[in-house]
Amino acid sequence: MRWLTRLLALALLLSGLGTAAAAKDAEDEPAWFLSEANDALGAYVDTAFPDVKPADREKLFVGRPERLARLTKEPAPRVISWDRWIAPVLLEDDPVGTLLTYREGGDRTVDVTDDVQLAGIIEDLGGSEQVVYDPLLEVFFLLGDGLISPASASAGDYLAGEVPFANFLELRAELLADKPKPTVPADEASAPVWIAVLVIVAALLALIIVIWLRHSPTPEERTEPRPARHVRIYRRGDTHARTRH
Repeated sequence: MRWLTRLLALALLLSGLGTAAAAKDAEDEPAWFLSEANDALGAYVDTAFPDVKPADREKLFVGRPERLARLTKEPAPRVISWDRWIAPVLLEDDPVGTLLTYREGGDRTVDVTDDVQLAGIIEDLGGSEQVVYDPLLEVFFLLGDGLISPASASAGDYLAGEVPFANFLELRAELLADKPKPTVPADEASAPVWIAVLVIVAALLALIIVIWLRHSPTPEERTEPRPARHVRIYRRGDTHARTRH
């Protein structure tokens, strides 16, 4: 049992190191925004901001970053800190989009959008407010002083204005209950069935082969001459039997 205890201890240690590394990466994000965010933005300006004039795209820059929060996926969700950071993309003083980034496994992910509404909220974010991502509805909300309201433009599809957080959770539960579940294409849905059928057929074939091999004659048995059969023939009135081979 010692080796099992040591293995568990090592797993816990590695898990703790991974969590500590992720936390450190999240804390280092503001430095990345200062030194590299604008260079990273340059790779997205042509595709993410088609409505911005080409001459103005070179003037775009990344504003002050904010750390995001998110809702947990529990039936009664909680708001927890997240390892993602987001900042407004500005043209002079006007918000035109957002840049979200995080590190995972040593690789950096950058996501740039032209969500003007979300950019404006991040730019004007107050001290007690936070932007919260909902992983089930896949939208951003603004939370502060116990009230929640849409932050991203798509969040307006679920919430029209500002409501108490407790009321929002009730509304959210109803929305998730009515939200259609993602459908699986027919060919993907039938794939496990076909795999199961193939496995059963292969198993039956293997069983048949094993039974045939166990009951089939060996090569020696096939080449061994069969014993001669002697037939005695008696004729009426004959006292001596004749043997036919």
